[in-house]
Parts: sequence; C-alpha cells; structure tokens
Amino acid sequence: AAILWIAAMPGVAATQSVPPVNDARSARMAGEPDRSLTLIDAWLAEYPDDSDAWLERGFSQMALRDFASARASFERTLQLSPDYQDAQIALARLDYFAGDYPSALSRLAGRHDTVE
Repeated sequence: AAILWIAAMPGVAATQSVPPVNDARSARMAGEPDRSLTLIDAWLAEYPDDSDAWLERGFSQMALRDFASARASFERTLQLSPDYQDAQIALARLDYFAGDYPSALSRLAGRHDTVE
C-alpha cells in the first residue's frame, strides 16, 4: 500500500519520511551503513529531490568515514531545503572535525559565512 501511495505522489515532500528512507535509517542505526547507502541511492535514483534521503545519505557516508561525500550530500540537502537544521548541524560537525572551528560556530549560529 505504501508503494502505491508513494507512486501516486507527483513528488516527495521535502520533510516527509517514507518507508525506504526509514529502512535506510534503520540499517545505519543497526551498524549497516553500506546497506543504508544502497537503499538510499536506489530511492534517490527515482526521487532525486527528496531532502530527507539526501540527509540520510550524508549520515551513512559519515558512518563510512567518507566525509567529503557526506559534505556534498548535506550541501545538496540544503540546496533542496535551505532551512533544514539537521543538515546545518551535520555540516557544523564536519567543519569541527576538520578543525574549521569558525565555520562550525558560524553554522550553529545560523550564519553561512565565517566568524571573524
């Protein structure tokens, strides 16, 4: 039934969680980020504008320690949904881990430029 409901939708809402995204999140949380990424990539092949899927893709990539790809996924999330706080926080974490503390603070403060 969920598949028919999704197929009938003209597009996936930016903040709507759907079963494949939930399944991917569950796989990541169970310690299976490779499986999570496979599920998300299959979903994104059909619904490339799903910001929730891009966010989950970034978290899966972080779990795989592929930080450059994770950053690109979180940035794509923000292109689709500019006010998506989870993506901003994830990017701030990546900035912090990279030693770019001014950018991390700037993101957490809600600004996208750097702190002087």
